[in-house]
Amino acid sequence: MTLATDVRKSMTLGEGGTALAFVALAVNAIFIAANAHTPEYAFHAWLFAAGSVATVFAIVNRYYERGNALPPLTIDGKPNYNMGPVKFSTVAAVIWGIAGFTVGLWAALELAFPVLNFDLPWLSFGRIRPLHTSAVIFAFGGNVLLATSFYVVLTRGWPAAGRPGS
Repeated sequence: MTLATDVRKSMTLGEGGTALAFVALAVNAIFIAANAHTPEYAFHAWLFAAGSVATVFAIVNRYYERGNALPPLTIDGKPNYNMGPVKFSTVAAVIWGIAGFTVGLWAALELAFPVLNFDLPWLSFGRIRPLHTSAVIFAFGGNVLLATSFYVVLTRGWPAAGRPGS
């Protein structure tokens, strides 16, 4: 005889909160589209509303497709971490690092060899230096901070909470 355990499926806080936020954004975008002064602004507001509604449908659809059981806390005695956001932020940091450092190298070469701007105004040092600075500080640095924060909270937060794998 087997015991039947009925696990009630409920939306996680992340699913419910995100869906609710996108519903609020869709309503706000519809209100903005209805009161827009230009057709271009209204078009983009309707586009934003459609994207928000599509996101809500995707969240609800994913909720109904997943099983009742929550993922296990441990697999083979090791914590079941979700490293997806850490990996994504790391890859984004590498891509933005390559882009930002390449523009920085080009800016440095322009200082040494001014002929490298090819008399094109969009390649002048005054235009690419802010691009390099913003790409390195905000894009690369921001993604490195996100990846580090996600990793530290994920791996060090479990033992502090007294969960398995500590």
